[in-house]
Amino acid sequence: GIPNTDQAIISDEQLKWFEKELIAAAELKRPIFVVSHQPLAGRNGAVGGCSIGEASESLDNILCENASSAAPVIFVSGHMHEMRGLDNPKEGLYFINMTSFMYTRGIGFMAEVYSDRVVLEGCNFITGETDDDYRYEIAY
Repeated sequence: GIPNTDQAIISDEQLKWFEKELIAAAELKRPIFVVSHQPLAGRNGAVGGCSIGEASESLDNILCENASSAAPVIFVSGHMHEMRGLDNPKEGLYFINMTSFMYTRGIGFMAEVYSDRVVLEGCNFITGETDDDYRYEIAY
């Protein structure tokens, strides 16, 4: 890896594999969840060492080219330890950064997938309370 950084190192072979898998998943016309510890640089306020790093632009291009309203891509990340809302740069592509479950004492997200929409909702899994400020519906 790169000394003194926590950026992900993603090879060209991994990017090709990811694009192939994303294309195959999109053909099913269902929501696609991509889960990464780190967010992409430039999404949800991620910059520098808190992001995936050098591969961010390539991944972003793959996601933008393959996301659609019929097969929305929901990219879930963490690492920054704070919720930053829903970043929706184009139709069918959504980035959400989750807060740290440990540091916030139980805060996370629930995802409910229905035949025509996905509902993402902030929730305290210890108390069972939901957070309407972090409730998003994604139709498809």
